[in-house]
Amino acid sequence: MDTAVEEPQPDEFICPICLELLYKPLVLPCGHAGCFWCIHNAMQGLSFSTCPICRQKYNVCPSVCSPFYYYLKTMYPKTFAQREADIKKEEKDMREQSSPSPTMPEGFDPSSPASLFKCEGCHKFAENPGVPACGHLLCDECCVLEKCVVCSLKITYIPNVCASLRDHIHDNYAGLCSSGPLSSSGGGEVRDKFFKVEGPGVKIQMIGDTTARVEIDEENFLHFHLGCDMCGMFPLRGAVYQCLDCPEKVGYDLCSTCYELQKDVNTGKFNQTHTKDHKMVKRPFNVTKHHLILANNP
Repeated sequence: MDTAVEEPQPDEFICPICLELLYKPLVLPCGHAGCFWCIHNAMQGLSFSTCPICRQKYNVCPSVCSPFYYYLKTMYPKTFAQREADIKKEEKDMREQSSPSPTMPEGFDPSSPASLFKCEGCHKFAENPGVPACGHLLCDECCVLEKCVVCSLKITYIPNVCASLRDHIHDNYAGLCSSGPLSSSGGGEVRDKFFKVEGPGVKIQMIGDTTARVEIDEENFLHFHLGCDMCGMFPLRGAVYQCLDCPEKVGYDLCSTCYELQKDVNTGKFNQTHTKDHKMVKRPFNVTKHHLILANNP
C-alpha cells in the first residue's frame, strides 16, 4: 500500500510572470514576489520598473529571500526540484549565472517549517513579514529601522507586507499569530509611498538656435542599465564605482553609499568572483542620447 503523502499544490506561491512555482523568490517593495530571473528580465534599465501585479513603481532589484526560498524547498520538494533542474538547464543554455543559492537560515528546523517565519532580526514570529532589498525577512518593527538589523545595509524604502507569505502564515499557522486568521486576502499592505520620479541628471541650455550646453548634475545623474550589486538599486543614480578585476561580462558595480559603507565582500547579484583585493574606480558620467531625450521631455 502506498502511504506516501501527496505533495500540496503551491497555488499561492506562483510567479506572476512565468506562472510556475517561485524559484529564488525576490520580494518587491510593494510586497508582491517573483522569481529571480523573471523579475530581473522584466526590469527597465532606463527608468523605473513596475510590479507585474499592482503596477507600483520601483527601482531596486532585491536579493533572494532565504527563508522564503527554504520554505518552498521544504513544503514542495518535488515541484521545487523540477523547477531547480529547469532553471539550471536554462542558465546553462544562456551561459548565465544566477544569484548564489541562499544559505540556510540560522536555527531552521526542517521538521518545523514555521520556524522560517521568525524575524531574522529580533527572532519574534513575523506574522506580517516584510522583506527589504537585502532579502532578510523582518517583522513590522524591524522593517521601519534605518538599517537592517541583520546585515546593516541601509533600508532605502519601507517594504510593504509580503501578501502571499502573510496570507499563508495566517491560514496555516494562526495559532502562532497574535491576530489569528485573516478575514480576507489581498495585495501588499501599503506602509508608505516611496519612489518619486526624477530627471536623468542632465540639463540642456540652448545657446542660439542650433547650439546647446549640457550641464551634468553628478548627484542625480542616471546610469542607464547599471545596478548596484549590494543594495540592488537599478538603474543607478549619482556616483558609481566599478570593479576593474572581476572577469565576468556582467561586471560588478556599487552605488556610492554601498561603496563607502561596505564592510564585507559581496559576491554580487550574479555570483561574481569579487574580492576585497579587487580595484574599484569611479565610473565617468557619460551623457547618452537617452539623457538628452529625457531632459527634453521631462
